[in-house]
Amino acid sequence: MSNPGPHRTVETRHTWLVRLLLGLAVLLLALVVCASLWVVLGPGAAWVLESFDGITKLDEKDLAGALSSIRGHALSVITGVLAIVAIYYTATNAASARRTAQAAQDNVEQTVRSQLNNRFTAAITQLGDPSPAIQLGAVHALAGLADDAPELRQTCIDVLCAYLRLPYDLDPGDAPDRAEERKAFRALREVRHTVVRLIGNHLRSDVQASRSWQGYDFDFTDVVFDGEGFRGAIFAGGEVSFRNAVFSGGWIGFSQAVFSGAEVDFGGAKFSSGRVTFSGAVFSGGEVAFDFAVFSGAVVDFGGAKFSGGEVSFEYVEFSGGKLSFGHADFSDGRVSFMCAQLSGGQVSFTFTNFTGGKVDFELAEFSGVDVSFDAAAFSGAEVDFGSAKFSGGTITFDGGILTGRTVFSGGTVSFSSASFSGAELTFSGAEFSGGTVDFSNIKVFSGTIAFGSYGSGMGVLSRIAVFSGGTISFDFAVFSGGRIDFGTAQFSGAALSFERVMFDATEVDFDYEGLSEANADGVELPGAELSFGGAQFSNGTVSFENTYFWDGTVNFGAAQFIGAEISFRGAEFEGAEVDVGGALFSSGTVSFEGAQFSSGTVSFEEAAFSSGIASFRDAKFSGAGVSFENATGEPPLLPWGTSGLRPSTKWNQP
Repeated sequence: MSNPGPHRTVETRHTWLVRLLLGLAVLLLALVVCASLWVVLGPGAAWVLESFDGITKLDEKDLAGALSSIRGHALSVITGVLAIVAIYYTATNAASARRTAQAAQDNVEQTVRSQLNNRFTAAITQLGDPSPAIQLGAVHALAGLADDAPELRQTCIDVLCAYLRLPYDLDPGDAPDRAEERKAFRALREVRHTVVRLIGNHLRSDVQASRSWQGYDFDFTDVVFDGEGFRGAIFAGGEVSFRNAVFSGGWIGFSQAVFSGAEVDFGGAKFSSGRVTFSGAVFSGGEVAFDFAVFSGAVVDFGGAKFSGGEVSFEYVEFSGGKLSFGHADFSDGRVSFMCAQLSGGQVSFTFTNFTGGKVDFELAEFSGVDVSFDAAAFSGAEVDFGSAKFSGGTITFDGGILTGRTVFSGGTVSFSSASFSGAELTFSGAEFSGGTVDFSNIKVFSGTIAFGSYGSGMGVLSRIAVFSGGTISFDFAVFSGGRIDFGTAQFSGAALSFERVMFDATEVDFDYEGLSEANADGVELPGAELSFGGAQFSNGTVSFENTYFWDGTVNFGAAQFIGAEISFRGAEFEGAEVDVGGALFSSGTVSFEGAQFSSGTVSFEEAAFSSGIASFRDAKFSGAGVSFENATGEPPLLPWGTSGLRPSTKWNQP
């Protein structure tokens, strides 16, 4: 015999105690009723009057009244007792009825559970059948069971996801000797696509709330996707894993999907061919991670997506070939990170994208032969960070044109701080800088081009002239060992451009442009701009301001060092600008102002030191500018005969 256990013993004792108390209560009520009847019907009233009230002698009328009062009280007691009994009886019957109803309900629920379990068991059995047709029926049966039984919904979802995780070989091809194999593959693919389609349908906003699968967990780890998708799905909770999944061939859609709170993990996923689209998707919360994913030939499209919260991470991804597009996307909050990503070959596009908030992070990423485009993008508040990134080959463009419109920098920050460039081309042709900051501080350039100008001639060129009317562009503390910086055709009317303490070694820095038509041959205009090369070192290479127009603003070469470099202001015009070369060191190389025109403003070489180099002002014209060589030392520059308006040192008193 089995031991009833301590719980059953306590329950038995409790029942026995209840029954004893009920028996005593019934006995007590019976005694009270009998006593009351004795008082009402028998001599008990007289006894109560004599024993409790101490009344023995009353006339007949008073005695009758006293006995009647006592009998009335006794009758009230009997009535109360009977009422208590009636209430107890009614309550007992009600409790019994409830127990009966509950038992019936339990039987119904047990029957329903049994039926649901039978449906689940049958569906599982069918899902394991080798026939794809029977498997297809099982998939629909499990989806229907998940709709009918919320308590089994997660279990049904887990089974459907587990089915997708089973080993799956991709398309065997159309070879004649593999016809049967391909037929079997197509049947199995239909079953798998049906599973994906049913899950996607249950995650959309138009599904009935009681049948929605939003907020549940989905495990697609290692699943092979070769078609179908989750278009319009809402990931608002739960955990969704695509970890190590394979996206190969076909069209897989996450377009119009909403990520507003769920954790969606694409870590380690492989995108090897086909097209995966997140176009129009909304990222407003939660976390979507593509960390360590591999993109090799696929097209992944985030065109028109909106990033207004949460985090989307592409950290440590490998991108080789294919195309990754964020064209027309909107970044207003949240963070998109490509930190430590490796991109080699292919295209990454942010064309026509709006950056109004949040952060896009390419810190420590490596770009090798990849083309990255921010053409016609608008930066008005976001932070785009390429800090410490490495660029070797390929192009990074922030260009604009007649058909596309300009890339506009009106706020926020674009940072290339501490990045390195080797053979890459970084262009801002047609960009407009009216605010915000573009930071190239501490970059290292070994070869390649950073261009703010344009090549060619005609209308197309003029539409791609970079315009600087505000904001800050900083190259402070950068190191250039070769390469080229081109501002040809750029227009400056108020921006601050700084090259302070930059080291130029065999580098071409160009502020002129020889390819313009004669009608536009004036070169770069610098009206009102702040341009600083303070403390910069120029060793070898060339810096050209030929035909540049300096109009108001300031150009600062204070304390710069010119060692073997060629610095040319040939044909430049200075009107109202302040050009400060004070304290600069000219050691070998040449500095030429030949043919320059100084009509107003100031040009200062005060305390400059000239040694073994050539500083030439041949054919320069001075008609009102204040040009000062006070306290300059070394060999005097070559000045035009009869120059007026100069304040030379005593040593340079003779032209």
